[in-house]
Amino acid sequence: MNMPAAETDPEPEEARVAALMRHAPLEFARVVYGLNDRANGRAGSMAAEDVARTVRQGAPVTRERAEQRARSYLPVFGHEHCPRCWVFNGIKSPLHFRDHTEDRPESAVCRVCGAEYSTGPE
Repeated sequence: MNMPAAETDPEPEEARVAALMRHAPLEFARVVYGLNDRANGRAGSMAAEDVARTVRQGAPVTRERAEQRARSYLPVFGHEHCPRCWVFNGIKSPLHFRDHTEDRPESAVCRVCGAEYSTGPE
């Protein structure tokens, strides 16, 4: 049975939230890599620098806490927040969206940490 496209395709806002939710586990992996890099003397990697920045801001970074936050990341349409700021710090930094152009897909940018996430169709 063929359903009309409007019934099978997710709404744009649902697709945006779903795209952001896929980034939380990646940010958890970033925490793990950063912690491992720091423990093994590779403090210059981007992930290790992200962990160091969070620690300098006064927030301890642990694998367990980052995993909890990654699992609990749930952006709400109209109030989407940055997966990286949430997983690393537990802070809900608002995202700012850029519409798609011929050169790039729609994306969400965090003005706090500088992360950018593709939120358009893959």
